[in-house]
Amino acid sequence: MRNFYLDGLGKNRFIGELLHVPADERHHIECVLRLGNGDQVNFLDGEGYCYRVELQSDGRQLLGKVLESRYVSPIQPKITLFQGLPKFDKMRQIVRQSTEVGVDRIVPMICERSIPKYNSESVHKKVSRWQKISNHSARQSCRYHFINIDPPMNSMSCLTQGSNFDLAILFYELESKLFIRSIINQKETLESVALFVGPEGGFTNGEVEIAKAHGILTASLGHNILRTETAPIVAASLLVYELRHKKMDIHD
Repeated sequence: MRNFYLDGLGKNRFIGELLHVPADERHHIECVLRLGNGDQVNFLDGEGYCYRVELQSDGRQLLGKVLESRYVSPIQPKITLFQGLPKFDKMRQIVRQSTEVGVDRIVPMICERSIPKYNSESVHKKVSRWQKISNHSARQSCRYHFINIDPPMNSMSCLTQGSNFDLAILFYELESKLFIRSIINQKETLESVALFVGPEGGFTNGEVEIAKAHGILTASLGHNILRTETAPIVAASLLVYELRHKKMDIHD
């Protein structure tokens, strides 16, 4: 069944209620997919609620009569990406692809080697733009939950949060012994995971020491040194795969 989105839909819709389909979704439904009266589709609100509706059109507006309402819980563990701010517009790519692979929250991190400098006004505009990119990516990926993009924080504030997670991993080019799989195999249950990725110049020795002091493990992503816009996608993809693979083994 086709999935569409309604922002600000509200929770706990009752059976029989009518939803107003926004213009952009209406165009796609009627003109592209050729759907109309009597057809059933799903509407998601980005907050976990899914509504199965029957389309009704009177020629002026497109409505959806709610036939079923359900809530889909977030997939565990919740993954937070602390991303060292890169140069130029690389953050857009990181946000878009991280949303696709399954990250739940992104915290832009101002590291000692980060080059971008933002004032309060530019930060607000950047975060707003990144959030829109993420929401659009979530729609394309048919995610039930939109992800959160936090305002940028300095690396010290981010690294001291390591102990707040069941597992926190910092990817470090000088680490050669620990990898994602070996780390996960040592954990029984995980509800929250944090991934720390540095900017173009990587983390400084001081940042790495602070991370270790707050329970963050250093890990390698392989022999090759990856770009800052590549590393978080590889790391998140490996993490999601390993966690799902482990759950499948347990259920089998």
